[in-house]
Amino acid sequence: MMKNSIKILLRPLNYMKISHENKFIIDIIIPLFISMMTCFILYEMSFSHIIGDGKIIDKISSLLGILIGFFIASLAAVSTFDRPEMDHYMKGTPPTLNKKPLTSRQFLCYLFGYLSFITIITILTSDLINVFSGALIIITKNNSLLAFVIFMPYFFVVTNILMTLFLGLSFLTDDIHKRENTIINKVLK
Repeated sequence: MMKNSIKILLRPLNYMKISHENKFIIDIIIPLFISMMTCFILYEMSFSHIIGDGKIIDKISSLLGILIGFFIASLAAVSTFDRPEMDHYMKGTPPTLNKKPLTSRQFLCYLFGYLSFITIITILTSDLINVFSGALIIITKNNSLLAFVIFMPYFFVVTNILMTLFLGLSFLTDDIHKRENTIINKVLK
């Protein structure tokens, strides 16, 4: 019973199991590069600029607090769109989950479900970091390498959220309409 409950709670993480030729670059490579660059810049500035009231992590938490509403609303909208095109397989090489191709609706539901889930966890993590900011500043004050190791995963997740958001926005604003235009053009001919 407990095991099934945990599986249900973690279902939004199925997005991470989706396979596609470009997914590793969007989910891992770009966020890793950007988060490493961010940490190197902060390393040069001193990591004490990132934690505490009104500092970087506090501002990221505020931004994520706004985005979570967008992610949940997008999930609700995508799952209830009354457009037949949403239930077609995606153009080109469709992403797959467990070796089964995904429709546009399935992909976007997984994407926004993942974003909702991971953003809630990241907001809670941001708040915990700010609660323990005094101790973290003391621990990392003379050890920038330790600060890098502590904050790198946080910035990686935040960057992953942003890259995944950009993927979803790109699909919703452009790709979905290209399919509709193709259908309209076929009807008009």
